[in-house]
Amino acid sequence: MLKLLYVTAYHMGVFRIFFHVQRKRQTVVTYHNVISDDLFDDELLHLGVSCRESSFVRQLDIIKSEFTVVTEVGVPGSCIISFDDGYNNNIEIAARLLSDRKIRGLFFVPASYFEGRSILWVDELLMWVSYVPTGKYAILGVQFTLDHSIEGRRALWAHMYKTLLSSYEVLDSLRGELNRQYSFEDLKAVIDKRMYQYRFEGMNPSELEAIKRMGHSLGCHSFKHDILSLLSDDRLEEDFRKCEAYSSRYNTRYYSYPFGGENEVSSTVISACRKYQYAAAFLNYVPDHEEGELAIGRISLDDLNDKYFIEARLCGFERFVKKILGMNV
Repeated sequence: MLKLLYVTAYHMGVFRIFFHVQRKRQTVVTYHNVISDDLFDDELLHLGVSCRESSFVRQLDIIKSEFTVVTEVGVPGSCIISFDDGYNNNIEIAARLLSDRKIRGLFFVPASYFEGRSILWVDELLMWVSYVPTGKYAILGVQFTLDHSIEGRRALWAHMYKTLLSSYEVLDSLRGELNRQYSFEDLKAVIDKRMYQYRFEGMNPSELEAIKRMGHSLGCHSFKHDILSLLSDDRLEEDFRKCEAYSSRYNTRYYSYPFGGENEVSSTVISACRKYQYAAAFLNYVPDHEEGELAIGRISLDDLNDKYFIEARLCGFERFVKKILGMNV
């Protein structure tokens, strides 16, 4: 039904009206990972915030046809293409495709990457849940039977993340619990080497410098991707202070909140961003009301490859329709 609605709206010129209405606004698109088509598998939980290379190309070409693409905040009618987490696919695939089209991107990376290549804890957990062999596992007091389907693994991930939101201090013990039942190191043997490189190896310091030399912008994404809203005041202050030690390695004063949802970005976190004088900070959702330059909303195009769905989301028509229908936006 949505496809029929979007096709009809497109040919009736409704999309053009929506694009015109938002001509004084700036659109910000968020990505995490761009993965080669031959490696992409919808049944892999850890690819939930990733898109195929072919989808990314399709999206870039549509974005470029509709907007002036910039990396500066506050340019009316423009679009910022941003990336979170800074894994190897960002330089090997995404940055190359941007440069081919003479487009510059805004890449947010944790400051810990300047100390060497690493994997973020959230992706270490997602890697385990995605690739651990079938069997029975007791995780955080609950028994899970995992097979090759994604449903049981998605339920396990939801249980783990919900627990962390209510009791973040169990993170280290959770990692130990997973590692004892099936070690993270052993998992590497069952993961395609290219997939591991693209998806689980953070860019190292020399690659981060290369991103800047290519003309792209580099912004801060916390120190090591903690859920900032769950940190004590002292730990939150320490996280921002550690980032500040590497401020000269970034070429913007822009910040992207880890996870970036309503549960992870509190007023205290925003105040810390203000204290450390970031010029702009980005969420990973679009708030109902404009919240200022330290709470800039972003849209995701997911793995969309259909022209009508991509344009419906970019112009705001999809959000309009889903609000009318009472659907989640």
